[in-house]
Amino acid sequence: MAVLVAGLMIPALAGAGPGQNGLYKGEATNVDSGADEVEIEFRVAKGGTRIKKWTAQFLAVCPGLIPIAQLINQPMPTIKVNRKGRFRKVLKGEPEGLKTRIEVSGNLKGSTVKKGKLSYKVGLCRRGSVDKPVRWKAKRVRP
Repeated sequence: MAVLVAGLMIPALAGAGPGQNGLYKGEATNVDSGADEVEIEFRVAKGGTRIKKWTAQFLAVCPGLIPIAQLINQPMPTIKVNRKGRFRKVLKGEPEGLKTRIEVSGNLKGSTVKKGKLSYKVGLCRRGSVDKPVRWKAKRVRP
């Protein structure tokens, strides 16, 4: 599909569109048990070019003398969506002396997100990894 602008034919954006704006909810697709579940929620805005208020809730494994599973509610800052609908955000640092790496990515097509990936490592606590991330998908539940 193309758009006529000032006499020039310009191809329409493949991944973006105002019909994509709205609230999305998703979940992990590679889970073995209830403890592996991941709940994801975010808003798509600005004609499908931004992901805002992205949050995931999941259990992270924290090894130690007595390993524990800690409930995490992880937000992410606004994520840009490219022309093909792909997005990726990596947070790195050492806040409060804890080595941190959190990565979120996916592919926004129509009213769904496919090929979503999540990896989380803060200190010794982790969920997924760069090599084996948590896979997730989402769909729009409200405009």
